[in-house]
Amino acid sequence: MSSTLAKLAALCLLILLCSFVIAQDSSDAQTHFDRGKQNVQLNQYDLAVKEFQKAIRLRPKWAEAYFELGQAYSTIALSP
Repeated sequence: MSSTLAKLAALCLLILLCSFVIAQDSSDAQTHFDRGKQNVQLNQYDLAVKEFQKAIRLRPKWAEAYFELGQAYSTIALSP
């Protein structure tokens, strides 16, 4: 019985740790995304691209980050 209890405790700890890591990644992704938006407002598109890429690395299915990354690339490509 104590073996089962120990396994259950270990599983609960693992779930808690995983949820903390996932929440941290999401928060970090938002931070990079916000920095990217700030860089766009400052016309620093190269820096914006790097921040959007970092956000996407942390949240690969974030459509808005891909859109903003594309916008930044587009602006760089159209710049003289």
